Amino acid sequence: MEEPELSLNSGIVKKLPALMYRMQKQRQRQILVSTHSYDLLSDPGIGGEEVLLLTPSEEGTKAELASSDQEIRDLLEGGLTVADAAIPRTIPEGLPQLDLFE
Repeated sequence: MEEPELSLNSGIVKKLPALMYRMQKQRQRQILVSTHSYDLLSDPGIGGEEVLLLTPSEEGTKAELASSDQEIRDLLEGGLTVADAAIPRTIPEGLPQLDLFE
């Protein structure tokens, strides 16, 4: 699913992880979701080993488990959610066009 949170109320989005978990358990299927949603990733049941960070590079997109990053792993072990630990890593850097708003 690509960004299932679009056009949904944040209260509903927060319930999606539990719903997906139940569906996955009943059907014994894997569910892949792409998202930037803080609400979706703030579920405490989502672990760093379940999240892939996709990072653009010169050679293409690099995919790595969030839990493979030591800083993110430390934050998760300290009790933060994936949203708090990993989403700050998705903020683009060095985009000059964003300077227009400063």
